[in-house]
Amino acid sequence: MSVDLHLQKELRAADRVFSLDITLASDSQRIVLYGPSGSGKSLTLKAIAGLMRPDSGHIRIQGRTLFDSAHGIDVRVQERNVAYLFQDYALF
Repeated sequence: MSVDLHLQKELRAADRVFSLDITLASDSQRIVLYGPSGSGKSLTLKAIAGLMRPDSGHIRIQGRTLFDSAHGIDVRVQERNVAYLFQDYALF
């Protein structure tokens, strides 16, 4: 599976700012995102699934562009064919 993504997202809450800036390119069958709590793992997965819109960047999986801010592409969640399993119970 080929994955090519570059995402940027800034979240503000009261007196704090979280900035996500991730670049990933891989042809591996399995990819692991790991890091400490609050490092952006879930936010990255939500962006890939289409549950969160990045401020800028692109997401390409298997040569298919799911998101590209420069070209105005943002494939709907239902059309992405990407599964996302929530850690906590949620209706979707």
